[in-house]
Amino acid sequence: LLEWQADPTKYSPRPTKRQRTSALASLSDDSDEEEVTNGSDLPREVRDGIMGAVRKAFRPELLNRLDDIVIFNPLGTDQLVSILQIQLARIAKRLEDKHISLELAPDAAAFVIQKAYNPIYGARPLARYLEKRIVSELSLFLLAGEVPENARIVIGVKTTPSGKAKLSFALRGRDGGAAIPMELAQ
Repeated sequence: LLEWQADPTKYSPRPTKRQRTSALASLSDDSDEEEVTNGSDLPREVRDGIMGAVRKAFRPELLNRLDDIVIFNPLGTDQLVSILQIQLARIAKRLEDKHISLELAPDAAAFVIQKAYNPIYGARPLARYLEKRIVSELSLFLLAGEVPENARIVIGVKTTPSGKAKLSFALRGRDGGAAIPMELAQ
């Protein structure tokens, strides 16, 4: 499936391990038949390849107990941006009592998605990335007393002297004045 999405012309009828793991099955006690439910626009040959791999990997006794097998498409960019916005809103809610707001620049959003998204695991790594790279940094700034109340923190991307891109944090007043870069004293 992932191979097909990267380049549909190179799809081989024998699914790879990644293709097999993209099928999600749910167990039930009273299923009499196997049903393929798919609201996606995957080609029939891809669905058939995945189902063939499922049939090879699992015994008929187990497959007979499945109510449904659902094949998921990887998340699209629009969906990832929506998930990112929801996750950032949760982080911002944690800062509300100090009257601190967050703003994620568009280039930072693209950077976070590019670094954190994994088509095999979906959006879960995105939440872990935000916790590790944004919440942890913000916590350090707050503990160091670097963030005054009623501040707005702007998260962007900067290039380090070694040429690597990384997230950057800047303070901006509620009045929208110039952003002041935030750096922790090492």
